[in-house]
Amino acid sequence: MYIDRLQEDLQSVSSGFHRVHYQDQETSFPRALSAQRLSPRWCFLDATSADRFYRIDRSQEHLHFVMEISQDEVFILDPDMVLSQQAGTPPGMPDLVVEQASGSPVSSEDHAILQAVIAGDLMKLIESYKNGGSLLIQGPDHCSLLHHAAKVGNGEIVKYILDHGPSELLDMADSETGETALHKAACQRNRAVCQLLVDAGASLRKTDSKGKTPQERAQQAGDPELAAYLESRQNYKIIGHEDLETTV
Repeated sequence: MYIDRLQEDLQSVSSGFHRVHYQDQETSFPRALSAQRLSPRWCFLDATSADRFYRIDRSQEHLHFVMEISQDEVFILDPDMVLSQQAGTPPGMPDLVVEQASGSPVSSEDHAILQAVIAGDLMKLIESYKNGGSLLIQGPDHCSLLHHAAKVGNGEIVKYILDHGPSELLDMADSETGETALHKAACQRNRAVCQLLVDAGASLRKTDSKGKTPQERAQQAGDPELAAYLESRQNYKIIGHEDLETTV
């Protein structure tokens, strides 16, 4: 069964209510969120990765079979529902909304870390992190530290966050635009930062809320050489994956 058929099935449910799941950050098990009417912006999530969920753009639904994006259950996400629950209720999927991992109030060291990244101050970042600041803090624009570092274009800060932060930061999407850190770096035409992120394993195929990959963002930003590099790395990964599958 293709996703577009499942899309029709879900929309035809007479009650108009669906049960949505979110990932419990403490137990790592999915829990059911109270049933609510979905907004027109809801989408499917690819739940087959071991450590994160991926949003599937509407324009790409026809490329997936249901069995390819689910294991025991099919997961969906409603961004409007997530935004409405940020005050005191469980967060949405961590791939889309950045939250403090502990749920504790933001500390002065957290603020210092954010300011250090935005200012491109590596030494202040290191000092604040050693003093207890969190690398999972988000700014008022709902961007992670890695998003900000990629936009600023400071390779040393990007590398420090990659070396010391949790792996979920690498492909975490900005809750406003759906962009990953690689999207941000590609938009800024920062080749060195793009290479750092790609070498760390950043997804080259993940799309933002407008269905654009980092390679397409680089092309739109007017950097055909960076776009060609990202495309070549994507093709290299695809070929490498196929070689692994055919190895006896």
